[in-house]
Amino acid sequence: SWDQTQSELECCGMVTEQVEQSWHIWRFNTAINPGPALSLETTRVPSSCCRQGAGCVVNNQTKVELIWPGDCYVRGRQFLESHSQVMAVVNLCVAIVMVVGVLLAVVLFRRIR
Repeated sequence: SWDQTQSELECCGMVTEQVEQSWHIWRFNTAINPGPALSLETTRVPSSCCRQGAGCVVNNQTKVELIWPGDCYVRGRQFLESHSQVMAVVNLCVAIVMVVGVLLAVVLFRRIR
């Protein structure tokens, strides 16, 4: 889920053409901010955007210093790039196991005939 992604990658939202900082994107989410966001200080963010053990909204004011500063798109891409070798090895191993399975099935088929 998106909450787990933000918590694990320590990020909050994504930078788009509409916003300058990644957490500003939550201003457009009507489930969290049902009314018009009058200012960024009143924009609510999900709890997964908050640093661990802290709440981001205090007295209806968003505390920017308590929000994860990272862009989730950039953090996710960095995660994939840093783990791409492991994913490649796992995929190669699965492919080898599948080829061996097909070869063993052919051998079994020939012996039964």
